Amino acid sequence: MTYETFFSDGGHSGPHGSREAAIEYATAYIRGSEPTMWVAVVPTTVSLDFDRSKVLNASHRKKLGVTLVKRAKKNPSGRWIQKVDKRIEKKGTEGAFTKQAKRAGYNDPMEYAAKIMAAWRSGRKRVYNRKTKRDQKISLQLMRRANFALNVQSRRR
Repeated sequence: MTYETFFSDGGHSGPHGSREAAIEYATAYIRGSEPTMWVAVVPTTVSLDFDRSKVLNASHRKKLGVTLVKRAKKNPSGRWIQKVDKRIEKKGTEGAFTKQAKRAGYNDPMEYAAKIMAAWRSGRKRVYNRKTKRDQKISLQLMRRANFALNVQSRRR
């Protein structure tokens, strides 16, 4: 079966030999476009029935076998970390992970974060607590804090 691509800006191309080839073409086409751009990958057999005004209607797309390829939205300002900092200050959780690391007997929170993430990924869900000299359970919140600390640290390098 062959496929055609229809673009939100009125363009059209095809036929493409396979659905994967059409999606690859659509993705490459969208890469440099505006964020609202979409490309519909439509089987050639139903391309005459394809109505661009109904492309956002999921049931219409499913009935025709249409795949919608959209450009991934990026944070236009690129200031996500500033928003996160404000939220952390507002919630009053600034320094909470460092306090947890100190309570567990680690002077370096990044070492503690690395151990938490290694244990989490291995499926152990437990990390050694130096103060109590036992393993402690890793909660979801602790894992998220450790992951955030490692992500922020790598961005500052």
